Amino acid sequence: MNTKVLFYVPNIVNYFRLLLVISSIYLHEDPFLLVYTISSSIDLIDGTIARSLNQTSKLGACLDMFTDRLTTTIIVCKILERKRSRSLIFLLFIDLLSHMLLFTSSMAENVSHKEPFLGILKVYYQKIVLILLCVGTEVYYVVKYLDTYKKVNRKVIVLFYTFLIAKSFFHFMQLFEGLCRLSDLDGKKD
Repeated sequence: MNTKVLFYVPNIVNYFRLLLVISSIYLHEDPFLLVYTISSSIDLIDGTIARSLNQTSKLGACLDMFTDRLTTTIIVCKILERKRSRSLIFLLFIDLLSHMLLFTSSMAENVSHKEPFLGILKVYYQKIVLILLCVGTEVYYVVKYLDTYKKVNRKVIVLFYTFLIAKSFFHFMQLFEGLCRLSDLDGKKD
């Protein structure tokens, strides 16, 4: 066990995010949204900290990706506790599956999952595009949850829903690339 890597500053940030998001399961309404938003906001800094301190690691990449997926799953479950939505379940499934396949293939190839082969995914991983889509999608989840107990203007929900749809398009591309890369790994055995 490499305790040095375990306690890299960005990994500690992700442990803290995990504690926040897991504790948020037991909260409701405004307290839940506060803890959820803090955890999601911290996600914007862990990678920057890792690069600035020269503390990037496979563990850190895994923690970050896992924590992001867990955070999304928890808020979608919170929304679904109050309001059924098959489309949210479907989009969550695609999000989870696409990230798992692409991340697994990247780990097997010893490359970053943010260095895709598909040109369209290179657009997605441009910092400004990724930040806009991620923040817009997080805002959508927050206003969608908020709408389950406080009235939110439909136009606001629809506006931020477009971010979720755009991000989901890229999830389909990640899914395709992950499938291709994993099947290529198996093809190398033949």
